[in-house]
Amino acid sequence: MIFIFLGLSTFSRNHTWDGWFIAVTVVSCFVYRFIGTYLFSAICNKFRVQKIGLVEQFIMAYGGLRGAICYGLVMTLDKDSIPAKDMFVSTTVVIIVITVFAQGSTIRPLVHFLQVKKKDNHVPTVTEIMFTNARDDMMAGVEGIAGIHGQYFWRRRLSQFDREFIRPLMTEKMSSRGDELVEKYNRVKSTSSQARLIQSLNLINNDSNDSPSNQQP
Repeated sequence: MIFIFLGLSTFSRNHTWDGWFIAVTVVSCFVYRFIGTYLFSAICNKFRVQKIGLVEQFIMAYGGLRGAICYGLVMTLDKDSIPAKDMFVSTTVVIIVITVFAQGSTIRPLVHFLQVKKKDNHVPTVTEIMFTNARDDMMAGVEGIAGIHGQYFWRRRLSQFDREFIRPLMTEKMSSRGDELVEKYNRVKSTSSQARLIQSLNLINNDSNDSPSNQQP
């Protein structure tokens, strides 16, 4: 939708092009986004066990796409109060084209080139789920004994509040923690069965392809 309105605006408006203003705006978007990303990442890294690396910070700063919000804001300006509205709209069009097309089309090869760690599609096993739940309960108990209100304490409190108040209000059928564990077990079991079935079918196909009857004389 943003590109439909953008196209209509581009061909139906009398644009005012100011090269210096456009250049300063584009450079400012890049510079201040990088400054903000590196600054807040440095603050977050003081409290994180797994730090945000410089490569990840660069990708976060480079991957900023500005489209619907900036266009919607600039179109709400009153031209009587702000005579330079046409110049702002023209500059916004340039910002959208650069950030969406230039940055958007180069972000994927840049991620591969910099070897950024991608999302792990690992499906947790039942043992891992049980270990995580037991660890969270144990750490919440340790924090309670020590009189510390840490992340496990608040996580348990939020989980309890969700289980006692939010779920009964938002769901038709309530489930206990044991039911959730059984559901997760069935989901993991189904995924494992599907993976074994696909592996068996691949082996059968490979055997049939390697059989003497399928080999050319």
